[in-house]
Parts: sequence; C-alpha cells; structure tokens
Amino acid sequence: MKAPSLDVLLEQRLETWAMSRQAFPEPIFIPYVEPAAPEQGGPDGALSGRLGRTVIVNLALTVVGLVSAGLVPFVFNLAVGRTYGASVLGPVAVALSLALFLGQIPGTISGAATKFIAESLGRGDEPRARQVFQFLFVVTTVLSLLLGGIVLALAPVLEPAYKISFTVVLMAAALIPSYTLYLYFKSCYYGFHRVHTYLINEVISDAAFFGVLAAVFLLGATPWLLLPFVLNNAVFTVIALKDLRPYLRGFTWIRGQDRRDVVRYCLINGGGTAASLGRWSLGAVIAGLFLTH
Repeated sequence: MKAPSLDVLLEQRLETWAMSRQAFPEPIFIPYVEPAAPEQGGPDGALSGRLGRTVIVNLALTVVGLVSAGLVPFVFNLAVGRTYGASVLGPVAVALSLALFLGQIPGTISGAATKFIAESLGRGDEPRARQVFQFLFVVTTVLSLLLGGIVLALAPVLEPAYKISFTVVLMAAALIPSYTLYLYFKSCYYGFHRVHTYLINEVISDAAFFGVLAAVFLLGATPWLLLPFVLNNAVFTVIALKDLRPYLRGFTWIRGQDRRDVVRYCLINGGGTAASLGRWSLGAVIAGLFLTH
C-alpha cells in the first residue's frame, strides 16, 4: 500500500487538532482589575471623611471636658487643705464622698440614656428618643431627691458620727440630686450628639464653681464649703434643661416592652457601674467613721 503523502498527513493533523479544540476548549482568563478607590469628592469618600472628623473632634472635646471637670476636685482639695488644714478638709471630704456615692446610684441610669437615645436617633425614631429621655429624667430626679431626703432625715445620726455640722449635711443632701442630674444630662448630651454643647456647659459650670469657692474662702464660711459643688452641678443642670428643652415637649413615656428593656438595662448595667465607680467614695465614707474618733 502506498504511503500517504506529506500533504495528506498534514491535513489529517489539522483536522485532529480542530476536533480536539472543539472537545476541550481552552479556559477563558479574565484579567483582574484593581477596584478604584472612592474619590475624595465622591459620596463614600466624603462620608468617611466627615465621620472621621466627627470622631476626632468629639474625642478632643471630651478630653477638654474631662480636664475641666478634673480641676474641680483637685483645686478644692488643694485649696481647702492648704488654707484650713486636715481638720476641716477631712470631715468635708467624707461628706462629699457620701454625697457622690449616693448620687452615683441613680446616676447609673445615665448609661441607659446614652444607649437608647443614640439607638433611637440612629434608626430615625426621634419620638422614641424623646420618650426615653423624658422617662429616665423623671426616674433619675425622683430617686435622687428621695436619697437626698433620706440623708437629710439622718442628719441627727450623721452629725455625731462624722463630726460635721447640720449645714454640711444639708449641703451633702442637696448635692445628691444636683450631681445625679449632672451625670444624667452629660450622658444625654452624648446621646443626642451634642458634645460641643456639653463642653460649653462644662466650662461655664466649672467657672461658676471656682467663683463660688473663692467667695466662700473670702467670707471664711467653712460650713458652706460644699456649696460650690452644689451650685456647679445646679448650673450645669439649668443650662442642660435649656439646651435640651425641645426634647421635653409633648411629655410622654415609653410603655410596654420598650420600658421593660430600658428598666432591665438600668438594673443590670447600673449595678456594675455603681459598684465600680462608688468604691473609692464608699471607702472614704467607711474610713471616716473611724478617723473622726
């Protein structure tokens, strides 16, 4: 048999190669393209930039507020200790610690205010944020006034126990609701995204503290040494009521499951917060029972 020519073999090879290509096509490779970063002027870039600036500004304002508030007890202890000595500073500091400890108990409600107000506003539910604010404001006020009344009623017991005058007990009793409301409104400022407004209030009220403290020193009114603390928190509360007045209109309360969720959070979170924040205040109160004898 005659061997196939070169042309025939080549034609057979091409036919075989064409059939294999049909049976097993080569995979299609799609080149990877790096996604373009959002433009700075675009909506995503602008939103990210605004969010970052807001966080940084709020952090800076918080630090300024903490420094301003931290100067209050530091200057008080330094000034009273240097001017009147430990014999005056000791009993007043114990009464101050008692008032701050008791004020922190209803003041733990402020954590729930920040959480639920911010969540409601984040969902666009401003009526619910207003209801939470109003409900917790009433609860905080009632509880703090009740504790202040109890301290005032226990004045005959506290005076000999801590070697303090009735005026000091009266100031401590008044400090409880004023300090509690300070804690509450401070948290509400954050919940309503009013950090800048909070800072202005903090600076003004702290300036009032130093002004009243200077007046007490000039008059030599040592029994009224706690008055600057009372007025400091009272001024802050009055300004906060003015700033947050729109959220007090149309007074309504949260009801049903919403109220149960808020109360449950207050009890669970408040217990741990009070135990943590009140340790140093309660320790000073207990130690005062032994150091004054």
